Amino acid sequence: MRTFILLSCAAFVCSGTTLQAQAPLPQQPGKQSVPAATDVAHLREAVDHLRKAGLSEDADRIERQADELLVTKQQELQRKQAELDALQADIAQLQAETGIQNSYVVELNVCEISMTQFRRWGVDWGAIIDNRPFETGASLNPGILPIGPVNSRNLRIAMDALASNGVLKEIEKATMMTSANRLSRLHSGGVTPVSHQADTQAVEWKRSGTVIEVKVVPIGGEIVLVELLAELSDGGDHAVVDAGKIIGTNTVSATVEVPLGSSTIVAYSSASRGTEEIGRFTTLTVNASQEKAKPPVAPMSGNTNKQ
Repeated sequence: MRTFILLSCAAFVCSGTTLQAQAPLPQQPGKQSVPAATDVAHLREAVDHLRKAGLSEDADRIERQADELLVTKQQELQRKQAELDALQADIAQLQAETGIQNSYVVELNVCEISMTQFRRWGVDWGAIIDNRPFETGASLNPGILPIGPVNSRNLRIAMDALASNGVLKEIEKATMMTSANRLSRLHSGGVTPVSHQADTQAVEWKRSGTVIEVKVVPIGGEIVLVELLAELSDGGDHAVVDAGKIIGTNTVSATVEVPLGSSTIVAYSSASRGTEEIGRFTTLTVNASQEKAKPPVAPMSGNTNKQ
């Protein structure tokens, strides 16, 4: 299994290009430069400039070009859409004939666990990996939290047992339906005003709460490749700096191969909170949806009434 994990990290990529300044070509008196006829919006903008400059004849000519280009673009869009519809129908037909799953149910859990109490209990995480019944006891050797696939049933038993004893807290649980090879998004929460530290005036709005983006790609057999981005943020009033709100965000970005029906721990991190060590982990479970791919229904045309 190949797993790539990025925690709370932002990446910025820049590419440098050397530009050489060139002197503008001299324009003929009474003439104004016109952009290439490749973009309708640019042509419309050129028409406005020409009319303001009193060049009505040129403006009318460019406006006709813009109208013709718009019709061409619309026809191209209709043609591309028809090709896409036909391709999707072919894919649905092949999926129905081969029994390939087309939609999935993705479940995401984010939990906090007191690693201090966890070790005091002597919890055996090996039971989760080895599909043995979940146990606790001083005689067991506590293991580290595993990263990778685990038994879904035993993981749920372990989480429920730890939660009932105050060791674990499930801080987020989200379930999404998604189609194969399609990016799905979920935002549960709101937006929070963000201001400069020395100013109370909001300069932008940022999504807060839970933001999840997921894409499931079948790669053969019962294995799928999942591209996941999950953000849990808090814009509460307790986070105030110089009269301006700040938003604390916990981010998990992962690309991981997941067996269908199994749970996978895709991320784990820990930090001190007072005298306790608190761990946070994210589990991902992907199941095939109960609805199988169906062949497309051919549209009816003409009079179908039988005499």
